Amino acid sequence: MPERHDESDIGANVEQESLTISVPSAMIVFRRSGQVGTVGLRFGRLGVGPDVSIQPAAVTAVIDDRARSVGVDPNRWRLATLRALVGWAPNLDWCEHEPGRLTGAVGAFTHPLLVELYRQGRTPLTDIPRWASPMLRCTTAADATRLLSPGDTTRRLTRAVAGSLCGPDGTVALGPLAFGVAGAGLVSSDVLANVVEAASGSPVASPPIDVEQLRVIRNGLGHYPPARRAALLIDAARHQTPKRFAELVAHLCWIVDHAPRPLPQRVDELAELCTRLIPALAVASPPLAPAPGPDPTSACIDILETLGMLESPPTRTPGAAPVAPSQRSTPAARRHHRQPTAALPAPAAPAASPVRWPVPRALLAISDRRSNDLTFCVPTSAGELTRWSRQLDNCLDGFAAAAAHERSWLIGLRRDDHLIGCIEVCPRTRRIRQAKGPRNAALPGDVYDIAMAVLADAGIVHASTV
Repeated sequence: MPERHDESDIGANVEQESLTISVPSAMIVFRRSGQVGTVGLRFGRLGVGPDVSIQPAAVTAVIDDRARSVGVDPNRWRLATLRALVGWAPNLDWCEHEPGRLTGAVGAFTHPLLVELYRQGRTPLTDIPRWASPMLRCTTAADATRLLSPGDTTRRLTRAVAGSLCGPDGTVALGPLAFGVAGAGLVSSDVLANVVEAASGSPVASPPIDVEQLRVIRNGLGHYPPARRAALLIDAARHQTPKRFAELVAHLCWIVDHAPRPLPQRVDELAELCTRLIPALAVASPPLAPAPGPDPTSACIDILETLGMLESPPTRTPGAAPVAPSQRSTPAARRHHRQPTAALPAPAAPAASPVRWPVPRALLAISDRRSNDLTFCVPTSAGELTRWSRQLDNCLDGFAAAAAHERSWLIGLRRDDHLIGCIEVCPRTRRIRQAKGPRNAALPGDVYDIAMAVLADAGIVHASTV
């Protein structure tokens, strides 16, 4: 149990694998496994609270708040906590005993790759992005690079990643690493090295970027063939911040079905194209459409799942019941599920309908989402459905009114910039009404399996019907 303390002191309980700092009404629990550690806050009699390993400033904030609540100088408790942590954690023996060093010490304890940067005196990160945490938890740049580029790591990429963290004016730069993560698995390790090096040349610190904005970039890059996506990513790393590039790619996803091919591979040309096809951008840039965020209670998540390198993590429509893993069909089971065969006409809908309409709220989770080599897209105009009808040689041009009035949910499937099929879902029953490829042929088995799994995970169709 933590040692008792009065109103002017804190308690510290030291064990081999844990260190507990006790302050009034709260405890800070440090745990370590090898050279990697975690830190959690515990409150109240039950001793429950969050893991704040990616929020080192939260530890300092709790200590300051609890010290002020009993009239103690917060610097006194910061210093006592820092001394206990440095004396217990062997990788912090370099840290000076100064109250202002506590946030940096906590961040270096939970993310060892930051140790050398903080030892050099660089400004500590108050919050560590979830997408960067798995790499910063590594003890060496080589280990971090192996996470970024599994099976295709080079010494040049390792040097580029290590050097990119040294930002301007004594900061820790994560912008170049964000560009590298955006291209991970989509381009070769040599291209990734070029991307990280190009982004490292910026003299201005990049604003933070979150997981969803990285996913927007990755989805947008999926519209490009490999050679052109590499050129676009390098040009963006050289001339844009990751956050601004995410906004630009989001605009591209809005107009990708209307854009001429090949798509631009320079960011200035891409911005000009988006402004031309979205006139509102000439006045002001609209914000990104809301997207489901990551679960704030899970602090340590696998990097591939976080970034959607294998498949985007499950999301669901607000208000829809979550789908238990046991309820999801296995790929083998779905292959035996018979696709709807007959080509059906559009459901009845009011004749008066708009020429354009927004993406239905329930389909925001699937719009422009990628899984394996498929991109899911939702039509938003009669002209778009007319083009789909010509490309698939079917009667989709007659579904404009049904789509505009949400009598039908239509989800297109693209592979390598080519529309290869369309799925119709009945909004009322959440069942597949029809799933067709070119000339109303059945979708290939592998395409159907992937599409059904993603639609079920997104809550657009009921898992029991897949």
